[in-house]
Amino acid sequence: MPKLEIKVNGEKLEYFNNVSLSTQIDAISSSFRFNTFLDIQTYEFAKIEALRDNVLIFTGKIFGKTKPDEPISKPFNYKCYSLTGILEDSTLPLEMYPIQTQNKTIKEIIQSICDYFEITLKVDSSADSDLSKSYEFQDQSPDAIAADIINNLCSQNNLILTHNAKGELIITKTIGTDATLNSNITGSNKSYNYRKFYRKYVILGQQSIGNDTTKQAESSFNVIDEKRNITKIQMDGDSDITKKQADALKYDSYKANTYTIELHDDFINVGEKLIINNVKSICNAITYNYKAGSERCSVSFLNYKVYQR
Repeated sequence: MPKLEIKVNGEKLEYFNNVSLSTQIDAISSSFRFNTFLDIQTYEFAKIEALRDNVLIFTGKIFGKTKPDEPISKPFNYKCYSLTGILEDSTLPLEMYPIQTQNKTIKEIIQSICDYFEITLKVDSSADSDLSKSYEFQDQSPDAIAADIINNLCSQNNLILTHNAKGELIITKTIGTDATLNSNITGSNKSYNYRKFYRKYVILGQQSIGNDTTKQAESSFNVIDEKRNITKIQMDGDSDITKKQADALKYDSYKANTYTIELHDDFINVGEKLIINNVKSICNAITYNYKAGSERCSVSFLNYKVYQR
């Protein structure tokens, strides 16, 4: 029987139930819920840690609770998000504008945002060279949400933005451990949506001053109907990243085809790769539930190429 443990501000919570965790790779934060009879002051954003068999699976803050009409007989329900969740709630202080200055790199821009919100930024070696270049970045409106600014910078440069169980923000170009064979999976559900696939993915690049020629780049699936094409206009960056943006559009198409399985009293982390029916797949998202000592885990897999840039 798996052992689940919850800590509130470092103190072990003795009694809890109805735990749920929802997380996915390409998201800045995860959500976490649980029930307990303890009345925790949510306005203080208490720190929450969850461990499964002594392995950390979540670190975050409580941001809300449901108070029962009869608190003696019914528990409180608490809502939490990862430490990185504050990025999805908040704008930057006005004194941080303008965000962009001459010759500032993508890493420096994102690092300054994370420093302000006291979020740890981890840059994988695969993405370091892309992040270390100076970047032509259109400055943002003061009402722009911090997470949106970071998301746009990463997606424009074909970088993967994710987070881990410690609540750290991670930027990388490749996700996933080595694939392992799993032939015992049953109760699966496959979903395909080929409306998200195109023959050509075209990016029209930024036109430099004094140059009348518009730079463009494309990626393609030659097996798709030749009339299915899509064009997007590059909003940030110079001509060096135009091809990266076209590739990013293509990789995102894979997200339309999913493979879902249900697990009982078992757990898979996002980022783990399995060979399912001879196809190398990566765990993209999980919804984990724990009730009365029993676990259920709904796991969504994608083609591993989505997160191999």
